[in-house]
Formats: sequence, structure tokens, C-alpha cells
Amino acid sequence: MDEHQLRQQLCQATHQLWTRGMAPGDSGSVSVECNRRRYLVTPPGRRRSNLHNEDLLVVDIGGEAVEGHILPANYWRPHRMAYQSNGLAQTSVGPGIHAAIVVRPPMTLALLRRRGTTDRIVLPGTDPLVCVGREDEAAIAEALRETTVIALDAEHVLAVGPDLNIALNTLERLEHAATIELAATR
Repeated sequence: MDEHQLRQQLCQATHQLWTRGMAPGDSGSVSVECNRRRYLVTPPGRRRSNLHNEDLLVVDIGGEAVEGHILPANYWRPHRMAYQSNGLAQTSVGPGIHAAIVVRPPMTLALLRRRGTTDRIVLPGTDPLVCVGREDEAAIAEALRETTVIALDAEHVLAVGPDLNIALNTLERLEHAATIELAATR
């Protein structure tokens, strides 16, 4: 897929996340690897409802701007950790991580709050949701060896995949399963 197509796909995915309430306002971030160590990423401070191809930033693995503005370190950190973790390469899920999504899926976060602090949640039809600290790079790297979704401080969810569609599907399955679980346990 060329960069123009990746830009279109990333804007569409971000709009879908906004529509589903997972990236309200300017929250959440989505990135995809264009080529080795060059990434397209949604810009901070921009509404997710109507991003355009030219709004996206291009950064290197450190978050330094190749095109666009420099990203705040805490904004890019979960993406960088995912790409550097070499997760998925060691599992049967796929050929490495080439897409990362950090959002606030409401039902998943509600389920985490209802259950209290846990190390992991396993819901039918989903990868295990492993709970780690947002700043704990070693724990994130370890978790990505066994799953494609991580709760970061029970405030955000990081979903990864070999491409953006797979990462989106993983996130949507998790949010759907969390909705069912919450409805069943009321």
C-alpha cells in the first residue's frame, strides 16, 4: 500500500473510532508504519471526526518530525514502545507490529473499573487484555509478546496489529465483548 492509501486508511479509521465514541474530540492516537522506521500518526489537538490526509504527521521512531510538528513524548511513547517491542513477531498473530491505536473505549474502561485492578481480563472471542502501567516499557514489551491489546493504567487501551484493519478489528471485538460482559453482570 502506498503512502497516499495509508493516509486515507488512517483518516477513515480515526473517523470510525470517533463515531464509535472511542476517540472523542481530539483524544486518542492512531499510527501506521509507512516504511522502515517512518510512521504516519494523527496529530495531537485535532478533532478526530474530520481529519484529512494532509493533517497527518510523519515521524521517525523517536517521534521526531519528518513532516509536520514534533510530537509530545507522552503522546508518541505507547506507539514507539509497540513498534520497538518486536511483539507479534514471536507469535502466530502476524508478521510484526505495523499499526498502533491508543484510545479510550468506554465499555472496556467501564469493565476495568468495575472489576478493579487486575493483571488481565479474558473475554470470549478476544485476545487477553493485559493491564500495565503506561510508563512501564518492560511490562508493555512483555505483554505484547502474548497479546495485541493492553490497558495502560486502566485509562487507555493500546491495540496493535500487522496492519491497521487487524488492529481495529481487535479493538472492536474487545469493546463488543466488554459491552456484553457489562450487560450480563448488571
